[in-house]
Amino acid sequence: MELENCSKGAAATLGNELLRAGAHGLASGVVSALDGGNFAGAFVSGAAASGIGSYAQSVNMNSGLMVASTTVMGGVVAWSTGGDFLQGAVQGMNIGFLNHAMHDDPPSVSTQQEDQNLQNMLSEVVVIGKAPAYVVKFANPNFAQRVSLYSISVIKISMAEAGVHSVTISSTARTPEEQVNAMYNNLKNKLTCNYAPAGRAVISRYPDKQEMLKEVYRQEPSKVSKHCADYRQLNVIDIAPSSVSNKAAFHRALLNNSKISRVLDPWTPSKDPVFHIEIPQH
Repeated sequence: MELENCSKGAAATLGNELLRAGAHGLASGVVSALDGGNFAGAFVSGAAASGIGSYAQSVNMNSGLMVASTTVMGGVVAWSTGGDFLQGAVQGMNIGFLNHAMHDDPPSVSTQQEDQNLQNMLSEVVVIGKAPAYVVKFANPNFAQRVSLYSISVIKISMAEAGVHSVTISSTARTPEEQVNAMYNNLKNKLTCNYAPAGRAVISRYPDKQEMLKEVYRQEPSKVSKHCADYRQLNVIDIAPSSVSNKAAFHRALLNNSKISRVLDPWTPSKDPVFHIEIPQH
């Protein structure tokens, strides 16, 4: 009976540690993906760092050495899987300190002394790690309600590839009235857009906005512009070229992104005045 209880306890402990490692790996992977990094590499790095931290706890390693071991493990695994060593090391350090060392039992006097000695040695070393920031802004705060987090992450993938750290979304899903205003302003400012027949029927009513709106409803809004489509099914997004630091690289990165179904911009045959992208919502 005693042996059976020990076996059950060991199995439960192993299960808990595997679950903890998986949770740390998932959290690291999601954060990395949202910053334009590699989910798989960050997942493995975070899980490995958590695993070595659990082992260090099981052999009663002092917390300073434990954090050092999770830091090294996170960095090495990130590097070996094609990721960034420094980012992996920072993730491993956070996992070791915040999720293992903080949960340790109160250390003995001898362990406290060992930790203090290690801290004295480490105080001479300063490591600063910062993951690249990719920021998606909105020209109108209301636009944020019409763009999914999935689409934001897709855009950040292209930003990371192009080395572009900030972009501004100038337009998203539109009501028929908003679509008329956009078309009216483009015509007024002599900005060229290649519309389908339904769209051309609308601009033929320029400059009478009321007639343009009536024509939108006659032609059906979604046929006039994809901006009038159901944004729960398709996110249609315009990004202002003035907000993009490397326009040519961003253009190529958008075309390379398999999550984007359509790209229209100044470099495509349509010669659109903005970066127009369409992202299906799965």
